[in-house]
Amino acid sequence: MNREITYFEKPGATNTDETVKAAANRAIELGVKHIVVASTTGSTGIKVAKATEGTGIKTIVVTLHYGAKEDGKWQFNEKNLETLQDMGATVFTQTHALSGVERSFSGKLGGTSRAETIAAVIKSLFGIK
Repeated sequence: MNREITYFEKPGATNTDETVKAAANRAIELGVKHIVVASTTGSTGIKVAKATEGTGIKTIVVTLHYGAKEDGKWQFNEKNLETLQDMGATVFTQTHALSGVERSFSGKLGGTSRAETIAAVIKSLFGIK
């Protein structure tokens, strides 16, 4: 059995199209029924939904919660929401219930929680700002 692995020289949005294509092809090959994708504005969600269109694969797009970047604002593009819904995708928005609790303690009492430490390591490994 041989499998192909793709590595990128640098992290970032420039890798999204190739990553989506590889994920869609592998999902089709394995008979996957659902793909869950994180998308801040919905554009990556649309790319995944388009890449799997007509395959029977259901796209589930997970967004940032309201107020994640700016109080009372949702980063998700309303036009993208409409497009995704028209394509039959599910868009899911939820708060970070437990990490929010940990952050409130570390903010008030100092120190860093395990969830914050894990998040910081993941962000540094994958070049997420």
